[in-house]
Amino acid sequence: MKNVISLIIILLSCYQLSAQKKEYYLTDYGAKGDGVTDDKAAIQSCIKDAYANNGVAVLTPGKYRVNKAIYFYLKDNNLLSVKGQPDAKGNYPVIITDKLESIFVFESDPNKPAGNVQLSQLELVGNNVPYSPSHPYFGKHDVYASGVACFNLRSVAVSNLTVRNIYGEGINVRNWNYQKNPVDNRFTSVKITDNKILNCWGANPPTAKGGPSDEYGDGVYVNNATNISILRNQIINDLAVTKQFGRAGIVIEYNCDNATIEKNTVSGYDRDIHLEGDFGGHMIRNNKLIGSDFSICVYGNLHTGAQKPISIVNNYLSNEGIPDNPQLIRVRSKDERSLISFYSENDTRKNSIISGNTFNMTPNSGIIGNSFLRVFEDDLQVSDNTFNNLTKSKVGIYYDKKPQKVTNEVYKNVNLYFNKNIKGDFIKSNNKLSNSNANLAL
Repeated sequence: MKNVISLIIILLSCYQLSAQKKEYYLTDYGAKGDGVTDDKAAIQSCIKDAYANNGVAVLTPGKYRVNKAIYFYLKDNNLLSVKGQPDAKGNYPVIITDKLESIFVFESDPNKPAGNVQLSQLELVGNNVPYSPSHPYFGKHDVYASGVACFNLRSVAVSNLTVRNIYGEGINVRNWNYQKNPVDNRFTSVKITDNKILNCWGANPPTAKGGPSDEYGDGVYVNNATNISILRNQIINDLAVTKQFGRAGIVIEYNCDNATIEKNTVSGYDRDIHLEGDFGGHMIRNNKLIGSDFSICVYGNLHTGAQKPISIVNNYLSNEGIPDNPQLIRVRSKDERSLISFYSENDTRKNSIISGNTFNMTPNSGIIGNSFLRVFEDDLQVSDNTFNNLTKSKVGIYYDKKPQKVTNEVYKNVNLYFNKNIKGDFIKSNNKLSNSNANLAL
């Protein structure tokens, strides 16, 4: 019996070895890795060979300069896999550019999506500089770059990357057909996990704010995807360094559904999380959302059918961490802004959940918001949240649409307003008001 077991173990080991993908090492392609030489051609060749032979491109330790994007147009659904090899101190390979250039771009046909991309264990550094009135790119239409851009593909997995100092988009996942894209042409899987997206920002604000449109400047952007996981990322735009808000820390929009956004820290954006034109079914849970007075913007403006409910559960939301800087530009007006704004145009979504969250408005911030929560969606289920206002002025909660329930809430120094058409015929119990007022009995 022991001999049989030993034979099985040997056979399994042989099978595992044969199943392992061949690794293609960047050092074999003449890359210098000295931070001075343009190593784009070597990196491109290494990845090309690995992809053509269903292998893995291994970027060996070094600092690699590129003057143009590492670009691949994908026509089949083979896996393009790139990983960095850490050095003796555990540092990942660094790819830098001193130009307004994306570092990785993977693309296919928006009408016939193809390609699966996997990236891990790298540091990508762009050329962005702190905001000033003479910033070379600020407020310009379609002038931006991406750390990682994945256009019109089938699946994307990005993990253990550090992406810093990109003017534009840190990680950019989209189909160019936007809201007109057929659902069968969406990304079937997007996994963005355990990354650091640092000081990646940009702004092309609307005309009223000095620019033609609000089109870029995100930490992570995803459209036209299902089965989305954005987990354990640090998406931090340090306003003390960059001097300007990015657009949004995480964007999920245009035909997306079933996103899990969990255990992320997001700070320093006009909106920490922005959802728009989506099919719903998202879970936003256990995130720390700070450095903005607009933590979560849910803008349900889909016109093609009902949207699935969204759950926002056990998050910490606060305006803390905003420096006193009059140059900071907020895209949405003060009266629109709220730590959570929940909007459903034409009543296309109901029964969403906001539960177990801690809302904290501190006076020790360069911007103090006037609203914790704005509700423009029917039958919202609101429970077990704490609204803590430490400022001298009341902070509001506004219900324009009737909730399904408001229970077990804690309000400290808050004014609650219910639309006059809401008669109080919803479930309400065990709510605690401290130095707070409501125009309906709770």
